[in-house]
Amino acid sequence: MLDRIPMPPMSGEEALRRFDEQRSSDQEYGTRVTPQSELSQLHPVMRLLALIGTLGLIVGVLIGVLYLIGR
Repeated sequence: MLDRIPMPPMSGEEALRRFDEQRSSDQEYGTRVTPQSELSQLHPVMRLLALIGTLGLIVGVLIGVLYLIGR
């Protein structure tokens, strides 16, 4: 997404200066912008189901690999 935003070329020092300015202005107003992941925005039950599904998939793959090795 960021590669599609046209940005003027700038040095690393300029980028850090702009970042520090933006960060200090956010702290002055008391707004702290924290990036939210998609998982953190889900309902707690859906998060639990996602965790169970992920663990189930991992266990299933491991059991499948052990089955194939043991043949």
